[in-house]
Amino acid sequence: MGQEIECQMEFNGKRHSGKALLETNEIVFRGDLRLKIAHAAIREVGAEAGQLRICFDAGTAVFDLGKAAPKWADKILHPPSRVKKFGIKNGTTFGCIGAIDADFLQEIQEAGGVEGDSPELVLLAAPDRRALKRLAALQDRTVWVIYPKGIQSITEGDVLRAGREAGLVDIKVVGFSSSHTALKFTPPRG
Repeated sequence: MGQEIECQMEFNGKRHSGKALLETNEIVFRGDLRLKIAHAAIREVGAEAGQLRICFDAGTAVFDLGKAAPKWADKILHPPSRVKKFGIKNGTTFGCIGAIDADFLQEIQEAGGVEGDSPELVLLAAPDRRALKRLAALQDRTVWVIYPKGIQSITEGDVLRAGREAGLVDIKVVGFSSSHTALKFTPPRG
């Protein structure tokens, strides 16, 4: 998701100024108060008169988001699927390099994605830095690199560096699962 808005927020009877960020698994507020609200902790969400009201385990936070309030409420209540985050639609051809999550492959096929010999989209599983060497042969494709979070054998910096060295352009990062992140690369334009 990765949306952010400068706003006012009320929490525990006090108003705070800062920036609200709508992330895949949490809402973050950074300002004179720092607050993280995990989606799993949310009990109720509503939007009315430009305000997003979130009731969660630690209380109620009310964000003044204007026209964005109903959109944020909808995204919290109906988060995009992994297939949607990856931009996969009916007829999208894809290929896999490495061990890709079987549940995700099923989600792709249910959405109408088709595994093919000359795919428009490549999913590259990168459990460590060695797997990133394969990017050099994928300069003419859109590539999603799926790699583990929070380990030293491969970092976001490693993935970015390898993609750029292969001549690709990084354009998007999404949460793939609780343990993995996905970074999208495309060939340079024109």
